[in-house]
Amino acid sequence: VGFGREHDGQPQGTPDKNPLLNNTAIDGQPVAPGTIRSGYIVTPAGVHVGLTPAITHGFTYAKLTGRSLGPDGKPASNDPRDWPQATMAVSVNGAPIQAGSILIDTGIPQMYLTVSDPQTLNTVLQPNPSEKGKEVPALPTGAEVKVTIPATGMPAATYSFTVGNAADTLQPSLVIVTSAGTPAFVNTGRHFLRGFEMLYDADGGWVGFRPVGSAATPG
Repeated sequence: VGFGREHDGQPQGTPDKNPLLNNTAIDGQPVAPGTIRSGYIVTPAGVHVGLTPAITHGFTYAKLTGRSLGPDGKPASNDPRDWPQATMAVSVNGAPIQAGSILIDTGIPQMYLTVSDPQTLNTVLQPNPSEKGKEVPALPTGAEVKVTIPATGMPAATYSFTVGNAADTLQPSLVIVTSAGTPAFVNTGRHFLRGFEMLYDADGGWVGFRPVGSAATPG
C-alpha cells in the first residue's frame, strides 16, 4: 500500500491496486465523489483511510514531482496518482549531505542506508536480522545520523539519532549499510513513526509529516 515502489520489485504497486486509495464506501455508506481525497495517514495507533480537512491539520508538506518508474526506467503506469518516493538528504557523522529518496517502512525495525562512500563509515559486522547465520555491515555505536525531508521554507521532517543511545526510542534497531550507490537511499524502518505521523495525498502528490502528539482539534 505504499507508493513509488514499482522500480524495486513491486510491479503490482500501482495506485489502481492500492486498497487505501480506492474507497467507494466507509462504514457501509457510499463515498460521494469529491468528499475525500485519495490518500491516508499512518499513525502509531493505526491508519486513517481517506483525507479530509478535519484530520490533515498540522502537517508540513513536501511536494512529490515526476512519475513513479518501473524497473525499465519508464513510467510504471498511466495513473496520475502514481508518484515517486519522497526526496531526502542524509548525513552521517556530520559529513556532507547526500541526496536521494526515502522509504518510510512500517514492516521492519532496522534502517537500510545507501550512500556513495560506505567505506568511510567504519562499519562493523552485525547479525543479519533477515537471514540467520549471516552478517551485514552496520553503523557502529556512537555514529550520528541525520535525515532531512526538504520542503519549501522549512524541512517537512528532520529525523536524527545516535546509534546505541538506549534512551532514544526513535533510533532503529540497526543501521545496515548497503553497497555503494548514487543517489543515496534511506529505508527508515518503523521506529521513525514513533516520532512522526505520515500523510500521503495521492490526488495532489504530497507527502506530509506531523510530530506524534502534536495533533489538535482545528480551531
